[in-house]
Amino acid sequence: MFWKNLHIYVEKKSKSKFSQYFLSIVAFIESIFFPIPPDLILIPIVYFNPNKFLVTALNCTFFSVIGGALGYFIGYFIFDAVQFYFDISKQTEFISVGSEAASHPVYSITPNVVKE
Repeated sequence: MFWKNLHIYVEKKSKSKFSQYFLSIVAFIESIFFPIPPDLILIPIVYFNPNKFLVTALNCTFFSVIGGALGYFIGYFIFDAVQFYFDISKQTEFISVGSEAASHPVYSITPNVVKE
């Protein structure tokens, strides 16, 4: 009984005129930080509206890219103001390990590079 009621509820919300707006907001916010993956909303909308699958997928992709660009610009411009709160030595150590691993192709595909 619970699953049938849940199925009816999800179908009703997926066919709502606000479902595309909600998907856009979730895809945008998910690209900046990760609260809910938009796939959880995208799949039911496409399932219950198969004739709108291309518009729905493009909508989700577009707002995900816009949110990712905004997240990138936030990090790019705000990082200088907040970098004093972070331990940058870990970042430089990570980059140096990556540059060492690039010269050894076998080590570059392993998850943990052991220094000798």
